[in-house]
Amino acid sequence: MSMVDIAQWLGTLGIVAFYPLQNWRLISTRNPVGLSFLAFSFIAVGIAGYLALGIHLKLLGLTVGNASNFFFASLILLLVWFRSPVLSRAERAAGILVLFVGLGFLTTLHVVTSLETAASLVGWVGMAGIIAFYPVQNFDLFRKKDPTGLSLIAFTSLAVGLAFYALLGFLVNDLTIILGNGITFLGTLPIIWVIATKGK
Repeated sequence: MSMVDIAQWLGTLGIVAFYPLQNWRLISTRNPVGLSFLAFSFIAVGIAGYLALGIHLKLLGLTVGNASNFFFASLILLLVWFRSPVLSRAERAAGILVLFVGLGFLTTLHVVTSLETAASLVGWVGMAGIIAFYPVQNFDLFRKKDPTGLSLIAFTSLAVGLAFYALLGFLVNDLTIILGNGITFLGTLPIIWVIATKGK
């Protein structure tokens, strides 16, 4: 097994484990207050971009992992939409706009441009969506100060997965994977800190 395979699959395991663990925490606590609908709209677009990138690079782990992540991120969006007592109309509208524009742009790339152009751009869309998630989610979490619905185990698993995906980016020489996962690894650290210090 090559280093690319090891980094790809360990990153995939860490990140794929995040979503069911986080969904379980969200369902068991019935408290989506600490989760931002707008942030998860950004990350859903980012995941879709990385899913397309995985398909273009023929990386099975990246493809399967992001297909699973997209499914679970969509469930989180639905849970926050229907269960959050603090979700405002403005945040709903902004989240829907992000989803519509981001997913529409990814679709347009594949319909209008060549496969090579699409392949070079989808990673940037993935990186932008995933990086945008963290400041929005962190701001929301620090504003609401309610990490009850957030899972420490899930975010720790996510951090480990992101670290291995950043390593994968170096191994396959893809700047969008390096930056997207390296920066977002750093973005998980404040969330882990809030969960660990304010409640489990």
